[in-house]
Amino acid sequence: MICNPAGFGFYYLSNPKQKAMSTNEPPTRPSYLAGFGLLRTRLFLLVLLTLGPVFALGIYSNLQQRKTERANVEERIKGLAMVAAASQRNLFSESYNVLTTWAQFPFVVWNTNRISANRQGWNLRLISPIHANFGLIEHDGSLYSNGAKSNAVINLSDRTYFQQTMQSGKFSLGNFQPDPLADEPVVNFGYPVLDTKQQPQRVFFASLKLSALSKNLGDISLPEGGVAWILDPAGNVLARSPDPEKWAGKNLATQSFVQRALSGKEITFEDIGVTGAPRLFAVASVPNAASAKITAVIGVPRASSFAQADSALHRNFFIMIGITALALVGAGFFGQRFIVHPVSAIVTAANRLSHGDLSARTGIEDIASELGQLAHAFDGMAENLEARHKELERAYAEIKKINAELEQRIRARTAQLEASNQELESFSYSVSHDLRAPLRHISGFVGLLGMEPSVSQDEKTMGFLNRISSAASQMGTLVDDLLSFSRMGRSAMSLMNVNLNKVILEAHEEVLKPVTNRAIEWRIGELPEVKADYAMLRQVLVNLLSNAVKYTGPRSPAVIEIGVIPHETEHVIFIRDNGVGFDMKYSHKLFGVFQRMHLAEQFEGTGIGLANVQRIIHRHHGRVWAEAAVNQGATFYFALPKH
Repeated sequence: MICNPAGFGFYYLSNPKQKAMSTNEPPTRPSYLAGFGLLRTRLFLLVLLTLGPVFALGIYSNLQQRKTERANVEERIKGLAMVAAASQRNLFSESYNVLTTWAQFPFVVWNTNRISANRQGWNLRLISPIHANFGLIEHDGSLYSNGAKSNAVINLSDRTYFQQTMQSGKFSLGNFQPDPLADEPVVNFGYPVLDTKQQPQRVFFASLKLSALSKNLGDISLPEGGVAWILDPAGNVLARSPDPEKWAGKNLATQSFVQRALSGKEITFEDIGVTGAPRLFAVASVPNAASAKITAVIGVPRASSFAQADSALHRNFFIMIGITALALVGAGFFGQRFIVHPVSAIVTAANRLSHGDLSARTGIEDIASELGQLAHAFDGMAENLEARHKELERAYAEIKKINAELEQRIRARTAQLEASNQELESFSYSVSHDLRAPLRHISGFVGLLGMEPSVSQDEKTMGFLNRISSAASQMGTLVDDLLSFSRMGRSAMSLMNVNLNKVILEAHEEVLKPVTNRAIEWRIGELPEVKADYAMLRQVLVNLLSNAVKYTGPRSPAVIEIGVIPHETEHVIFIRDNGVGFDMKYSHKLFGVFQRMHLAEQFEGTGIGLANVQRIIHRHHGRVWAEAAVNQGATFYFALPKH
């Protein structure tokens, strides 16, 4: 055991060899060997970290290749969409040319012979085989003539091409609707037949075969898996390649890619096709004289668009996996030979050394590498430790002897302190009993003298006797307060949760018992619950409230306020009054024994109360202070820790 002379502290120096002999842990293969597996793992992670940029570069290159391929595919399908739109434009132009040309002949559009008009429609079908029908519709929608079903009596007022032509008075293209006059899917064009007032009286119509649109669309060379669509404004399929017969006339308005294509906001985009597979789409408008929004859409599978990039990614991935495997094998071999083995030898020797075997050495003689130099330095440290240990053993015996002597001296000093405490207790007993008896005698004899007729009639003598009695009474009070102050420092504390509101009410009641004919305004706020000794804390509040009542004597009304100040770690309580206050330059004397800020003739007291307050608060590990100004009142604070 070694003594610290400055702080009289002690600590024990254990014998390392004894410690090694007393331990139950085996000196071989401790848990540190698991660290070698972790070291290998870290070496492998270092290799992987080194190869990380290679992987990142490969992925980046693939992403760039994908971006380039996507741009190429988008450019290609945009061109195909424009080609598809141009191929359909020729058919729409032919329909426009046929209608506008024949509409110039009155015998065609104003023919009053229905049979003749039907024959003309038949002849026009022969002239233009891409059309399934030609005919005339009256302004009320009733069919006048046609070249397909001459005996039909039908009202076509619900046809979009008829409505648009009558409303605009111009060449119009309608949305796809099943046609009762044609035996195959068609899209109808309408041309107005105007009267002398330039008002449409009839509609000259032509039915373009959707098979003609699909035939032109089929002439376009699409990529593998590619699809071409021609859509009207309502999302109806006018033409499709491949499989035109399966799709012609179907409505795809609910499909997401159709909605995006018809919105006209995007030229190329990626979306889900009708089969549920992702595709790249390109859109182009089909120009036509009817100003109808006919749209050409080209879609190609997304997977085939990136086939080349994906193939390159797979190839590069397997190459990088092979390189990584070779690097890990090499790292494992060289790491075991030049890192793990030397570290294992150093750690094994260090573990033996930690268990008290000071003869432990690494056994590594090669000091060319950094680890070899570390092993050499470790062996030198172990030799120094072994030599130092022998010196410590010699010093240990000497220190043990010194400690024994020092412990004897401390026991003697402790006995002296105990004797001093006993003498102090005896002195306290003497003060409380032996000094009180003479004071009682003085007070008694003064009282008896005052009752003598010869003395009681002498005013001067009675004045002297009153002074003696007052001094004896004051001295008795001083002795009582001094003993109370002494006991307060030695009495045991009983900590509990104390409700300050309850303690304040009790202290308030006790303080006001001797007070009469005083106008006092009390302002008591809501106070917290604290951890303290109930009796001691009650004494603190009685002393502080008594001071507030005493020093507000000249005030009418006296105002005494009790409250709490929010704080993070403390309960800060204050007692504020509007009394006579004091000069803050003497505040250092405020909590001293027998120290007073005012003359005894002004305010009675012994100067012990605030000293008692400070001693109690300090025993609770708190703090107490005051703020005041002469004739402006005083505020006393005490703070108790929350925890």
